[in-house]
Amino acid sequence: MVHTGNLKNLKIVLLSSFHVQAVLFVLMVNYLNVSAQNLLPDPKNKPFYHGVASGDPLSDRVIIWTRITPDDTTVPAITVNWEMSLNPTFDNITASGTYSTTLSRDWTVKIDVAGLNPYTNYYYRFKSPDGVYSMTGRTKTAPVADLDNLRFVVISCSSLFSGYFNAYKKIGQRRDLDGVLHVGDYIYEFIDENEEIRVPEPYLEGPENLEDWRWLHRYYHLDPDFRAAQQQHPFIIMWDNHDLSGKNSPDFQESLQAFYEWTPVREYDSIPKENLYRKISYGGLLDIYMLDINYKREIPAGADDFTDTTRKILGDDQMNWFLNDIKKSTATWRIIGSQKQFGQWNLVGVPGSEGVPFYGGRAWDGFIADRNKIIGFLRDNNLKNNVIISGDNHMTFMMDIVENPFDFNQYNPNGSSKSVGVEFQPASISRGNFDETLRGIFSINAIRQLENASRALNRHHVYVDFVDHGYGLLDIRKDRTQGEIYNIPILEVDDNEWMDVALESRINTNRWRRAFIKEPSIAINPSSPLAPEEGQIATSIPPFRVKHLNAKVFPNPVNEVINIYATLPQAGAVNIELYDVDGKMLHQSLLYADDTNFKTQLNVRKINSTSKIVLIRVTSGNREYHTTLLLN
Repeated sequence: MVHTGNLKNLKIVLLSSFHVQAVLFVLMVNYLNVSAQNLLPDPKNKPFYHGVASGDPLSDRVIIWTRITPDDTTVPAITVNWEMSLNPTFDNITASGTYSTTLSRDWTVKIDVAGLNPYTNYYYRFKSPDGVYSMTGRTKTAPVADLDNLRFVVISCSSLFSGYFNAYKKIGQRRDLDGVLHVGDYIYEFIDENEEIRVPEPYLEGPENLEDWRWLHRYYHLDPDFRAAQQQHPFIIMWDNHDLSGKNSPDFQESLQAFYEWTPVREYDSIPKENLYRKISYGGLLDIYMLDINYKREIPAGADDFTDTTRKILGDDQMNWFLNDIKKSTATWRIIGSQKQFGQWNLVGVPGSEGVPFYGGRAWDGFIADRNKIIGFLRDNNLKNNVIISGDNHMTFMMDIVENPFDFNQYNPNGSSKSVGVEFQPASISRGNFDETLRGIFSINAIRQLENASRALNRHHVYVDFVDHGYGLLDIRKDRTQGEIYNIPILEVDDNEWMDVALESRINTNRWRRAFIKEPSIAINPSSPLAPEEGQIATSIPPFRVKHLNAKVFPNPVNEVINIYATLPQAGAVNIELYDVDGKMLHQSLLYADDTNFKTQLNVRKINSTSKIVLIRVTSGNREYHTTLLLN
């Protein structure tokens, strides 16, 4: 995560380098309008409100997941049926069974379905005891054969509170993926005061116990875009510092339990739950290594020198496992997952930097001996074509990997290189970066100048972007890997997406080719159809506008009177509509606001509705706010 303190220091560093005389201060102002809301269960998904998911695919098995919400939480257990099929109509069921879940695992269901065929799309679903089916999920096993093409999305830092999950929605619409690699901060346990875009009521306080951590996961799974991505693709997830409490925190074990309950990661009885690092093979073309640097770091007291060999970022057990296993790898390509940036980001020599790494020594720049050990091992064992994927800093970096990229004897951007691979670090799904943190101080053009200054200091950085958000895609083939960055807005519901940049690393070159590619790659292998999407809550309701209106509707649930507050783009008409779950309009009020501060009340008990769930929509001009109301 980019801490405010780190950005504050970097602002001082970079401003000094531009000789700008300014007094910088910690941003304490909420520069973005706050939209308070509560995500509520969608009745059409009952009792599987939280969707479905799959993950950790092997060639003969995959994890499938859901959660059933009981009407009566005092029952001792609920038995759920599950089915897997080769088609979404389930007329060719290949595996089925039952699973008994209880309150002790928060009514979650997780099955490691074995006996499957390699590199095959499967569809799966769950059935409640009273015969109600969940939405249909779609997943894919790993191959055994040496394929000619594999495609993975790479994501990180998905804060529900910092922005809209438009990127998850677009990922869920893709048919051309073999899986999704999430390299950390799958959820966030706090709301950044400078990024309050979607704020629940009451305001979220940090989790302190098992129920708090479970509530966070439940809340995330009520977001339809979050559900959509996991419905369509298998996820391979690594946790990071926002997914769990600190190892010495009193609720660490509770956060760990909730993570395993709510994610489709494989569990082994013989392996401690604190060990999530693992390898997943995709035939002769690719091996994937997901490393855990956040919970395996070892820093002895007094080991403050970043070159100190006693500072260990993987720990001995993980380092030995990784080096021993990767030495045996015969795959053409290797993806190495690291929650935090692997390659160097140099600020040394810039006035004010004092030689301190941007991440304060938490990333690989703070563990130079371990990084050099891995780079040297890859080179000594002729292990070429390595793609390191990373997250955490919310910005995009594409760089070459070498011990010392600032030494021309080791690395020449336009010539010879001792690099052992490349790093692919897409920006965050939604967590803020320079654009959000420096808003009001720097224009976008000024931030772009900061990018240029950073790139000039780090010639192994082929591409950087401090502003945008979205996801990355790796298209892997026998002769090259192409990395593509897709940008998507986060401050409003938005269906726009564009490929910002694409670079390729050709076989055995171990570096990004310094020529931007204009066209996105196209999958070679045919894809099975997507699983049926979730339906709209009421298909007869007119389409939602994409411009978001800053509004609040409370209390929710409501007994009688709701308060409606809105900050309007301009004075004028305000339209309030209520619909039932079938799309029937229950009420409409057309009001006029003399200024941009709008307040009103509505007595919902006067509305003729047999449903306990209604949809309220508030529109002003081309902006709209909508949410689901629960009627007590």
